[in-house]
Amino acid sequence: MRSTTIVLIAGLICAGIVVLAVAIGIVFIIRKQPQQTQQPVQPVQPVQPVQPQPSPTPSSQPYRSPGSTPHKTQTPRPSILPHNPSLAVQNLALKPSYWQAEQSWNGNGNSSLQEYTKSSTNLKFDSTGITITMLKRSIPVHGMSFSSAKVVCTQGLSKGTVTFVASVPSGIGVWPALWLLPKDGALDPGGSMAPSDWPWTGEIDVMELNGTYPHTVLQTLHYGPDGGAYTSGCYAKNIADGKQHTFAATWDETGMQMSVDSVCNFNVSFSNTTPFDLPSCSKVPNSTSIQGPTKCNPFIKGTTFVPIMNIAVSGTFFNPIPDPNTIPKTATMKISSVTLSPKTSFVTTSCAPTPWRQVCQLTD
Repeated sequence: MRSTTIVLIAGLICAGIVVLAVAIGIVFIIRKQPQQTQQPVQPVQPVQPVQPQPSPTPSSQPYRSPGSTPHKTQTPRPSILPHNPSLAVQNLALKPSYWQAEQSWNGNGNSSLQEYTKSSTNLKFDSTGITITMLKRSIPVHGMSFSSAKVVCTQGLSKGTVTFVASVPSGIGVWPALWLLPKDGALDPGGSMAPSDWPWTGEIDVMELNGTYPHTVLQTLHYGPDGGAYTSGCYAKNIADGKQHTFAATWDETGMQMSVDSVCNFNVSFSNTTPFDLPSCSKVPNSTSIQGPTKCNPFIKGTTFVPIMNIAVSGTFFNPIPDPNTIPKTATMKISSVTLSPKTSFVTTSCAPTPWRQVCQLTD
C-alpha cells in the first residue's frame, strides 16, 4: 500500500513537471511569435529613408526643359561685319559661318513659286563649296510647289571686286542668280531680301539667268524710282553646261564693270550723270551728302553691298510665266568660290560702254 502511494505521488510529480514544461514551452512560443510576425516588416525599414527625400525643384535642375529656351536664342543671327581685307585671299564659299540662309515663302515680290528653306536637301556646305538645290514637291507647302535655298554673306564691300565661281542650271522657269544688295536690306529681319525702298538703294546682278534662255547671261544695275532705272549687259554664251564659270563685278566712285569668264561684258561710267539725274532722290541713303545730278547714284555713297546666291522658280521675271508642269523637278547650282577684294580690277581695253537702259534680247 505504502509503495503504491509512493509510486502514485511520483507519477503525479512527473505529470506536473511535464505539464509545467509544456506550459513554459507554450509561453515561450507565444512570446517569440510577435517577433516572428514583425520579421516581414523589417526589410521595409531600409526603404523608409528614400521616401522622405525631397523631389528636385526647378531651381535645382541642371538643365532647362527644351521648351523653356526659344530656339532663336540658340542660333543668334549673324551681323554684317566690316570688310576684313584679309578675306580678299580667302574663299568664303568654304566658310559656312559667313553665310545666313533665308526662310521665306512670300514670292519675294516676283510671284515666284519657291519656298526658301535651310533644309540640307536644298542647301549644303562642304569642303568643295556651297550647293543650292531646287526641288519640286509632290504636295505644296505654304502654298509653294517648289523648295529651294537663298544665302546672304555677312561680309560686303562699298567698292572693290566680288568674284563668284559657279556651275549654273537652266530649264523652263529656273532662275539662278548671283547678286548683291545693300547690307541693311539683304538681312532684313522680316525675311524679305530687298529693302523697303528698293530699287532706290541699288542692286548689282553679277549673274542672272532666265533658264528658258540659257544662252544669255544678264549682268544688270538697278536703281532709281519704283520699277527701276536699270541697264543690262547681255552676254551670249551657254553657261548652263555643267562647267564652272567665273562671274565678277568691280566698281568704285568712277564706274562699274562686270565680266563672264574674264571677258568684260558690262561697262558703265559714273561720270555720265544723265542716268542719275532723276527728279527725286528722297529715298536714296545719304542723298543729301551728294548734290547735283549724281545724287541718285546709290553705288558711289559708300554703301556696303553683300553677296547673295539663290535659285528662284518662275514668276514675273519670265514672259510669259511658264506652266508649272513644264518646270524641271530639280536644278542645282554649285558655287565653288566667292571672294571679296577692296581692290578694283578695271579693264582698260576691249570693253565697250554699255548703253544705259539696254534691254537684252534673250536667245535659247
